[in-house]
Parts: sequence; structure tokens; C-alpha cells
Amino acid sequence: MPEDKPFNLVRYFPQLSMKYDADPSVADWIINTAVTKEAWQNLGSGVFLWEDQMDLGGWTKEGLTAFFASQYLQRPMPYAAAGQVDAVLGGIEVLDQVIVSDEPIATSPLVIGIASVGFPSTPDDYMNIKFSQGFDFVQTTNAPMGMTQADSWNCGSNEPTASGTLYLARLVTVRKDGPITPADICTVPEYRYVAAGIATEEPEFVYLNRLRRSFEHRNS
Repeated sequence: MPEDKPFNLVRYFPQLSMKYDADPSVADWIINTAVTKEAWQNLGSGVFLWEDQMDLGGWTKEGLTAFFASQYLQRPMPYAAAGQVDAVLGGIEVLDQVIVSDEPIATSPLVIGIASVGFPSTPDDYMNIKFSQGFDFVQTTNAPMGMTQADSWNCGSNEPTASGTLYLARLVTVRKDGPITPADICTVPEYRYVAAGIATEEPEFVYLNRLRRSFEHRNS
């Protein structure tokens, strides 16, 4: 019988800095490459996406299932912004969401800046979304540089996984209702994702059924 294996997974979701390009041929938010060093995708209209994978193949080769005891995020600094804040319309707003799944995430909802993964509005299966946490930060007249958290949400199942891969995504949407100028800059900090639990063998029927559901969802 395979030995139970406690685990503590750590992965970093990188920082992103955005600035407004007022050139008429662009007139949109772009990546501030002077600060951002990771390979983010600019999907247009202020929507940015980062994706990566985490290999769990060592467990699956032994027929083990990973059971999560805890999953959480840590960040080292505030969300930061620069630029004029309108007294009525406010300043920059950022929607930021981290997603961890054991199946590839549907891209069509992400392109339009929607990440309600695991809900009926998207094709993603709730059981496959192991962890997801989002934040809404706003720039105000009282906090024009260090942004204020207006809301947060989560939509992960925390269900066990027998997949050989975790799919990581971070979706950031930036917008501003007031006047936008080239002086407008926004930076979202990096996050550290930490997952603790145990990889162990489960009853064969349960294990095979878990693999079957994953196969069916991937091919649907």
C-alpha cells in the first residue's frame, strides 16, 4: 500500500503593473513593462490574464489522491494606484481573482473579464475549481495611492483531486469611470498560494469514479 504523504504546496502568482496609453491608436490599458517582469496576456479593454501549471504527477503515478486541509493566499504589500481621483466618479478600480483548478479553465468567460468559475454562467465544473478568491480594490480621495478593498469573494470547492496537474490562473480587470490620462498607473501585488493536506490512497471505486468524471468533463 502506498505511504500517506503530507504536503505543503507553495506557488506564486506574479505582480502586474498597468498604465493607460492615451495614443489614439491604442487608447487602452497596457502592461507597464518597467515593473512587470512575468508573461501576462493583455486581452484588451483593461483585462489581463496570467496562466501556469503545477505538476502533481508524482502522486498520480502512485495512485494517490490529494486531500486539501487548507488553501489560502498571502500578499506582501498593498494595491497601489496613481492618477487623478474624481470627487464624484472616483478613481481606478481593480477586480483581481486567483483560480486553482484540476482541469483547464474555460477561456471564453475570462476574455470578457468574468470569472464566476464553477457557477452556471460558465462551463467550468464546481468540483474542479479547487480554490478561487477574488478582490475588488478602489482608489478613493481618502486613499489615492494605497487602494481600499471594497469587496471580496470566493468560489472554490476544496474537493480532493486525483489529477496530475493543477491549472493556475489570475485574472485582473482595471477600469476607471472618471477622466483617464497617461498619469494613471495601477499595480497589483504578487500573491503566494499555499495549500496543505495529505496525498493518500482512497477506495478503488471512488478513485476510478473521480478519474471518470474528470475525463468526461475534459472531453465535454
